[in-house]
Amino acid sequence: MFYSFCWWLCMIWIRVMYHVEIVGRENVPRDRGYILAANHRTNMDPIFVAAGVRAPIRYMAKVELFQKGKLFSWLLHRLGAFPVERGKGDTGAVEWAEQVVRSGAVLGMFPEGTRSKDGTPGKPKSGAVSYTHLRAHETGRNLVCRLLLEKKKRKNKKTENRTRRKQQEYHN
Repeated sequence: MFYSFCWWLCMIWIRVMYHVEIVGRENVPRDRGYILAANHRTNMDPIFVAAGVRAPIRYMAKVELFQKGKLFSWLLHRLGAFPVERGKGDTGAVEWAEQVVRSGAVLGMFPEGTRSKDGTPGKPKSGAVSYTHLRAHETGRNLVCRLLLEKKKRKNKKTENRTRRKQQEYHN
């Protein structure tokens, strides 16, 4: 319920502030869980990824985000995110992620492990790539990739508000 409410608020905000074009939505499974892997350019990426998927996404999020304050930690948990300790072989997070997919939910992750500093896609962490392919195969689930293909800043004729054009493409 809370996720749905926040999803609708974000969709209204995205439609007012941004032009989002989604390509390949027909490749997103509706009848089973899957792993949604996306590249990571901005803090807004989880919201833009969610724009293309109606099902709630359970994101793997770095543990540091849960340490930014009690309210922010509560919000992340309510939205279905769970912490992962990067670079430490967090088996608890891996087991939880596998359970998410097996239960029929959507697991969201950013295999690059961090945002790109200059906007170009970074190299995925080897552990993340191995994990996504292995778990997708072992669970019999799909691995769906979201690629950020275009990002342009535009100026509105009346104001100096910036908008970004984002195109999402989903592949099986």
